[in-house]
This record gives sequence, structure tokens and C-alpha cells, in this order.
Amino acid sequence: MADRMRQVEKSKIQKQRAGGKHSAQKKRKRPQAQRPMFDQQSAPVERQRSVRSDGMQQIILPMGIPANRADYSSENDQRRREARRKNARKEQRRRKKRRRFFFAALMLLIITAGVVLSSNVLFKVDGYKVVDTEGGDPPNLGIYSEDAILAALNVHLGDNIYGFDPAQKAETMEQAMPYLESVQVRRRLPGTVVVQVQAAVPKYTIQGNFGWAMLSSRLKVMAVQADPFDEELTEIKLPVNTPVAGQRLQISEVPSAVLGEAFAASEAENADSASSAATDAETQQALEEATQNMQETFDELITLLDKESLLEGINCIDMENLQEITLSYQNRLVIKLGTGNNLPYKLQLTGVIVRNDDGNCLSDSDRGTLDVSYVKKDGTIEPVFRSENDIDITAAISADSQTQEGEENAEDADGTTAPTTE
Repeated sequence: MADRMRQVEKSKIQKQRAGGKHSAQKKRKRPQAQRPMFDQQSAPVERQRSVRSDGMQQIILPMGIPANRADYSSENDQRRREARRKNARKEQRRRKKRRRFFFAALMLLIITAGVVLSSNVLFKVDGYKVVDTEGGDPPNLGIYSEDAILAALNVHLGDNIYGFDPAQKAETMEQAMPYLESVQVRRRLPGTVVVQVQAAVPKYTIQGNFGWAMLSSRLKVMAVQADPFDEELTEIKLPVNTPVAGQRLQISEVPSAVLGEAFAASEAENADSASSAATDAETQQALEEATQNMQETFDELITLLDKESLLEGINCIDMENLQEITLSYQNRLVIKLGTGNNLPYKLQLTGVIVRNDDGNCLSDSDRGTLDVSYVKKDGTIEPVFRSENDIDITAAISADSQTQEGEENAEDADGTTAPTTE
């Protein structure tokens, strides 16, 4: 009985297996369409069944997809794209840095090779040329020879043409050669050094505790000695530092006695001030300004004298007192200019009188004092000439006393007392 029941049970199991295989084959032949995954929220998805090879059924339970899964996916994609862009930019910057470093190293290598090559192989000095500023042939070198100038240059054949500073060489040569007014050193590639010189011309002389100094037209000290020079030179009187041959004449700090009454008055005002330190500072500033003013006045005076064709006849220029600038012309005329104010007008009038352009002024034989320092209130100058031949000093004093009453309060525009007219 038991065996019979086991056979019945076994036959049932076989039938069930056979029926399951048949249904699975039918399902595979006619698959049912599944709903899309994104539509599971609106309609439920039927459970899917699959039959395994051993006859057991496998059930797939759809768990569903969150409604905002698409948003999560797009955000993640955006983050990934942004990360990729950042990484790409970083890599690009790293490449640029590497490229810059490579090119910098390459340029440094090229420059180093160029410097070494130019120093050892190219741009070597292979010749010299000495010329003057006027292009003369032969050049005017003053008292110096071409060999002496090249020796002072101190640049040898075979040296690198860029191994020296032309400006420094020119300055050194000017100091070493006092009789050269100016020196210019230039390079002419591939290997020529050009030295352009201008010979100094003696023009002025100055006397002081140092003795006598001979100066060029640009106030370069050409020589210093104890005795006067034999050349006919224009003497200038200026407060100067000790002259050094080869250097320019330097005007020293002007002492208060040189500045005249105007500076003495300012000193008296400063003496009453409360702070002595402030007084010293103001005094020092006044001295520096007076020094600069004297240098500018002297340069302007030389320029104007040359313009009026008077410079060649000047024997002495006295500027020791800025309130009483005096000139000596051809050792026969003393010209009083007063202060440095209105110098163009004063010297223009002086030139007309001295040159005697219209025939009604001074002749070449007149001797005396010409005073053009008196500037009237209307801005014009009233020149006064006192002849040494025709005027007796006693009579001149008497004439001064007679006319003093009407002119005792008259002062010129630059601070000097009006001279007596005749």
C-alpha cells in the first residue's frame, strides 16, 4: 500500500514538471510586454515569473525607481562634467607652466651661448678712429697726438667691443686730458672704436689762493700755476672752489659779503627770529640760492655778450658782488651793469653805445665809465657815461651834489641807486 502511494505521488510530480515546462515554453514563445520602469509609480507592474531549469519558479519582485532618480542622475552627470573640466584646466595650466619653463631655459641657454660666442669670437676690437667735432682732415687734437689719445682710451685690439662703457671712458679721458674740451666714445660695429674730440681754447683766467687758473670757453680748468699766464685771457672774478685741471670750474658757496646789502638785510631780519636753528636753515638756503643764481647769471652774461659781439673785447668780468656786476672793455671802458636783472636790455643798449652803430655814441678812443644800471620807473634805461679825459673828479662831485636833491629818493628797478646824469 505504501509503495502504491509513492508511485502515485511520483507520477503527480512528473506531471507537474511536464506542465511547468510546457507553460514556460509557451511564455517564451509569446512574451508579454512589460511596462516601462519609469511608469511604475502610476501603474503597478505585475510580478514576473521565470522557470528555472530544475523546475523551480523564480519570482522577480520590482522594487520600483524613486520619482527623482532622473534628477539625481543629471546632478551627478553635471558634477562629473564639472570635475572633468576642472581637471582639464589644471592639466592645461600645468602644460603651460612646463612650456614656459622649457622656453625660458631655452632662451637662457641661447643668450648664454650668444654672450660666450660674442665675447670669445665675435665683436672684437679690430681698429680705432680719432676724429674732431668739425670733421677736419687731419683732425684738430690740440696739443695731443693720436697715440696719446688712444693710450688714454685704454682699449686694446682683441678686446670685446661691449666690454667697456663709452660714457665712462669719455669722462675719464676728459679729466686726464685738460686741453680737450669734450670727448665722445662710440662703437662702430663690427669692431671699430670711434673717439671724437674737441680741442679746448684758452679764454678766461681766474686768480685766488691757489694761484692762477686758465679756463676754456666752457669754463673747463686747463691748467693751474702760481704765476699769471702769458696768453691774453679775460679775467673773471668769482668765488670758486679750488680749481682742478681737467674738471669744470665750480662756484663755491657765496659768502654774505659777496651778496651785497640785500642779503645783509635778510640776515638782520633772521637775527630777530625766535629759533636760531630756523635762522641757520634759512641762511643756508639763501646761500645755496645765491650760488645757483650766480652760476645762471654768469652763463647768461657770457651768452649775451657773445650775441652783442662784445665778448672778444671784454678784459675782465667782476661778479664778486651780485649787486654790482662790472665789465672792463678793451681796457678803456668800465661798464656797470648793477644786478643781474634786465641783462638782455642792458647789454643790448651797451652794444649799441659801444659799437657806435648810428655814429652818435662812443668812439674807439673814448675812455671812461658807462653806467647802464639805472632803470627808470617807465622801464627804460638812462645810460650815463663819464669820460676820464673831459671830466674832473672834483667837478663831478660838485655836479653830483647839485643834482642829488631831486634824485635822492630815486632807485632803479633792480635795487641800485640812480647814477648822476650829465
